[in-house]
Amino acid sequence: MIELETKTIELLPGQLFTIPKNVLHRTQPKGERSVNITVEHSQMQTVLINHSG
Repeated sequence: MIELETKTIELLPGQLFTIPKNVLHRTQPKGERSVNITVEHSQMQTVLINHSG
């Protein structure tokens, strides 16, 4: 679960959500799930690599 000022986002396993810089938020697990947070440098680029086929 990601709580933002205006809404709460519930992610399913494997889903990602980008929180813009300076947006207040709080993460917490739902049930026994864990929360994984990745922080990227502003000059970094996220690249999706397709491993299928």
